[in-house]
Amino acid sequence: MNRASNPLLLLWTIVLGAAIGAVAWSASAAAGAHAAVVGRQAGLHAIAAQSDELAAIASLIPEWAMRPRPVSGLATRVTTALETAGLPASTLSTLTGDGESPPSREPRVAKRRVTFTLTGITLPALGRFLGAWRSAQPDWTVASIDLSPATGPMRGAPRRSSDPIAAGTDLPLAAVIAVEYVFLDGPPILAPRTPTAGATP
Repeated sequence: MNRASNPLLLLWTIVLGAAIGAVAWSASAAAGAHAAVVGRQAGLHAIAAQSDELAAIASLIPEWAMRPRPVSGLATRVTTALETAGLPASTLSTLTGDGESPPSREPRVAKRRVTFTLTGITLPALGRFLGAWRSAQPDWTVASIDLSPATGPMRGAPRRSSDPIAAGTDLPLAAVIAVEYVFLDGPPILAPRTPTAGATP
């Protein structure tokens, strides 16, 4: 081999070495990228499994245990339900609750009870109110309803037997309604739902 071919051979050797190095680097980078993809896929599978496990746990928790503590403003919600039923706000005569209690530091089943009186209401109107109440305040369960004859034309005056009543009309009644809100007081098990009801007056 002559001397003129030595530089060419050297050049080809350099080019071949560079090519081999580039291929090796590409193979190493591809292997690293593949390992990263495999790692991310494993992480996604783990997250999906944990999500399924949380969903399974959540399905075992009763709905009331995920409610937030009730907030104030139930009187406004009662009058809103009255308006929805086509009744005046003055139908609400009294409203009393069991008062606010400080939040518990440990999870425990708690119940808030509120009683209100609707006066001068007929049975069909009471049915409309209860339907409006159930639609607007599903978390507040009607625990009891006590019906009695309403007072006379002026609130507080007893009705006289001689007061005329049109034939075929419903007698006006006084309805004492107790509603209850059951919830888990203390640190929430899972993120609570958006509150839909009020509690104390």
